[in-house]
Amino acid sequence: MSDVPEVAIIIPIFNEQDIIAKVLKDIDLSVTEPTIVYLVADTTSDPTIPAAKLAANGLPTPVRFVIQNGAKGPAAAIKLGIDSSREKFVIFMTADDSDDAKDIPLLISALREGASMVCASRYAKGGQHIGGPKLKHFLSWLAGRIVRYIKRLNTCDPTNLYKAVTREFLDGIKIESKYGFTLGLELLGKANVASYPIVEIPTVWNERTVGASSFKTLKWLPTYIYWFLRLILSK
Repeated sequence: MSDVPEVAIIIPIFNEQDIIAKVLKDIDLSVTEPTIVYLVADTTSDPTIPAAKLAANGLPTPVRFVIQNGAKGPAAAIKLGIDSSREKFVIFMTADDSDDAKDIPLLISALREGASMVCASRYAKGGQHIGGPKLKHFLSWLAGRIVRYIKRLNTCDPTNLYKAVTREFLDGIKIESKYGFTLGLELLGKANVASYPIVEIPTVWNERTVGASSFKTLKWLPTYIYWFLRLILSK
């Protein structure tokens, strides 16, 4: 196996200094091939950065820090992470320890077997959504049911950011998302329109137990509705 990393994990960060060490350690323990983690912050003053540097010291999996130039928020951070990386396979995760890093090999394996997008699903058989605001839980569950039964897409968790895609797919689309974590919905919609192969794996998602969530359900809801309608109404 080549020592040149083919896997990039892109994580937007914002005041996650209390949990980032665990996130990086779990990733390092889970990856089975050379991988680079890209942590994207709004500013150099984000306290997550020194905590992550300390945690990454000595870990075999390298961590690269990317700083936004004037832009703010997770959508812009993820887009910058994509533009800053060139690895063949890209995984999107959050920095709050909600995503199960043990799924990383399964995500990459599915890409190597021919999928262009792999969706980690909390609502697939064997998956689980533990904790979190009831409204957020219900809306994501409902979106999954609608997508599965109306669009017949091969996922029942379209809003989950925890996805893996190929660079070929990313190079073939233009990312438009500007707010929140709606990139998961946008990417799914564009993969569907262009008939890229989509597969799903079950995942167990746990609500954060450390720190305060930066997820703004009501503020970002209009953007989620926009991308959801684009997905549902797409041909």
